[in-house]
Amino acid sequence: MAESSKRQVWVDMAKTLALILVVVGHPVGPAVYTKYIYWFHMPVFFLLSGYLCNLPDGWSSLRSWLSRRSRQLLVPYCAYLVLVTLVRYVYVYRYLHFLDASFVLKDLRDVLLGGRAPGVYYTVFWFFTCLFAAQVLFALINLVCKDSRLVMVAVAVAYLLAHIESWLMISHPPLVPWNLDVALIAVVYYAIGYFCKKLLADISLRVTLVTVTLSVLLIAVDYRGLMNYVLNLKYVVYQHLLLDLLIPMVMAVALLGMSQVLARSRLRRAVTLMGNVALPVVYLHVPINTVLLVEYHYRYGNVVAALIGLVTPIILSKLVFDRFSLTRYLFQGRIPVKQKPEARSQRSEIALG
Repeated sequence: MAESSKRQVWVDMAKTLALILVVVGHPVGPAVYTKYIYWFHMPVFFLLSGYLCNLPDGWSSLRSWLSRRSRQLLVPYCAYLVLVTLVRYVYVYRYLHFLDASFVLKDLRDVLLGGRAPGVYYTVFWFFTCLFAAQVLFALINLVCKDSRLVMVAVAVAYLLAHIESWLMISHPPLVPWNLDVALIAVVYYAIGYFCKKLLADISLRVTLVTVTLSVLLIAVDYRGLMNYVLNLKYVVYQHLLLDLLIPMVMAVALLGMSQVLARSRLRRAVTLMGNVALPVVYLHVPINTVLLVEYHYRYGNVVAALIGLVTPIILSKLVFDRFSLTRYLFQGRIPVKQKPEARSQRSEIALG
């Protein structure tokens, strides 16, 4: 029990650090550092989700497994989609009388299409549908292949297909519904988390120091113009077969290693605050700042924007979402115990859950 509790603390610490990176990675003004955050912050979430993964036992349990994944990921996705869209039309667009039917139809089509199609209010929504697709893809691969070596081959093929798409579509990434195509590369990071559970659960201090040093050196080399590496999963920008594995994984291991160090410090108590607010923070930090900028014309720096993006959803979650079982289900992905009794003892398999 002690070992399990310790492991849970460092996982929650890693989720908290990655969550902060997501918020900081969506500034309201120019910021050089966002390029380097994009190198690894989404791969970290896929990696952690794979680490927490529990696959269906067989084809007979696939249906119940899919039901649980859908309720944890797709129900909050739809709830926030409706909430943000209502805010846009009822609040932000209330003075825009020039809106016509063609605009509304196209706008709602993009919202339903999801992924890369919607505007800035929905910046992070693509991740959740892509994560769902990656989970389903990995589960199906395991059910079909069964042997772990064949699974690795299938994942490698998915990685190659992802890069072929990126090379072919670099100037005009296709508007694939829900960014389902990004699951081809996301499943690779997910699989690494699944197959490397023992290694990731106990990262030594030496490995942590080495990966942190390498991460700093990689950023310095790129910043000095000695290389120009770009990784943007949302827009299908992954152009280097080797670096698209090496750089995200080095930086991810550095973050996980630091999380395990911090989990043994007094800061471990701080992660309890973020336990049930991850989804509200991720979904709402961009819409909240966008409303303040568009509606009220406030102008503030990236530090203030990050604080607003973190604090406001936490307050909203504590005052509203935490108070009712329905809102906990809709906006936090917490399945009511009466629907799934084993949820009481079963750890969430979703890094943001």
